[in-house]
Amino acid sequence: MKSKVVEDADVVTCVVVCDPGDEAVSALTDFARAERLQAAQITAVGAFERATVGWFDREARGYRRIPVNQLSSMTSGAPWRPAGLPEIDVETGASASS
Repeated sequence: MKSKVVEDADVVTCVVVCDPGDEAVSALTDFARAERLQAAQITAVGAFERATVGWFDREARGYRRIPVNQLSSMTSGAPWRPAGLPEIDVETGASASS
């Protein structure tokens, strides 16, 4: 994983790039811990080889997982709310590449 500060103003903007094979949530959690982030917002996520996305099923009181096992791209604008330990809560849209 590589990271770089691209804007250092009232709101600091960082770019985090995962290496092939990195697990994105773990890499971002490690970054949040290393930078001691109190809160952040993820504004874009690039391509991935495979992922598990899902939605919360209120009746079942749990998440329904959806495996995506092909090269796809993903975007997001959801907040990242670390509380104690960093935790990522992301809303996404994904599209398969052809």
